[in-house]
Amino acid sequence: MCIAAWTWQAHPAYGLLLLFNRDEYHSRPTRPAQWWAAAGEEGEEILGGRDELGGGTWLGCTKGGKLAFLTNVREPSPRDGARSRGELPVRYLQVRPSQICSVFSVPSVVELKTTSCMMYPKILSSV
Repeated sequence: MCIAAWTWQAHPAYGLLLLFNRDEYHSRPTRPAQWWAAAGEEGEEILGGRDELGGGTWLGCTKGGKLAFLTNVREPSPRDGARSRGELPVRYLQVRPSQICSVFSVPSVVELKTTSCMMYPKILSSV
């Protein structure tokens, strides 16, 4: 299971202190934290690690100040055809503030749940 803990404005020099542990399959190929743009997407670059299989991230931020991270419940075996949960932080980080409600509206979440490509269990947190 992934674990995240944070504190806001508790230290005079650092506004945000974040502790994060990514507990994923260790054999899953990933890239270390660096600036990157989501494939085929317009929007701000993302600073974060990248899942090479799914193209998403588990922890990322933008120069504009948005931060998103993903915790999950690890399943013993992968689901066939499941979409990568790592696309959720990317979607949040790539949209303008005025688009957030439409991107994460009930219909778009229902669409994710009703497609044949269900996502894995996850918890998306964003700032």
